[in-house]
Amino acid sequence: EEGSRRPEPFYWAAAAGLVGDVPLYASAEGGAGALIIERDPIGTAKRPPLLQGVKDGYAIYLVGESMAPEFEPGDTLFVNPRLPVLANTTCVFYNTQSDEPRAMVKRFLSSTEDEWHVQQFRPEREFDLSRAEWGVRHRIVSKNFR
Repeated sequence: EEGSRRPEPFYWAAAAGLVGDVPLYASAEGGAGALIIERDPIGTAKRPPLLQGVKDGYAIYLVGESMAPEFEPGDTLFVNPRLPVLANTTCVFYNTQSDEPRAMVKRFLSSTEDEWHVQQFRPEREFDLSRAEWGVRHRIVSKNFR
């Protein structure tokens, strides 16, 4: 009977937001290598293979040069918030104590109980971020070139 037919898996994946486009957020320079991320998406970006089937995946349109040449201004960064963060992977770190949505894109090197040890490329430097202040980190899995 037609009405009893079960929807295809793709239907459920689409309903759960696991396929199709991902939300694209704009960023603006936030001083000292930080970004201000817009609260509402400015559009969508085609979901790359590494985000297929990933719930809550998203993209950021990057400004700033602190991570060049790995990530250049105008690149679109694709983020999987569900992957574990590994040493020597580049992440988006979110400030959990700021009223505005502040973020930093940095290479995660290591951590202690209180700090993330990170790296940027331009200017080349390593430094620590307070885990209390920068409490959320999401792994970047791919990019589209500008």
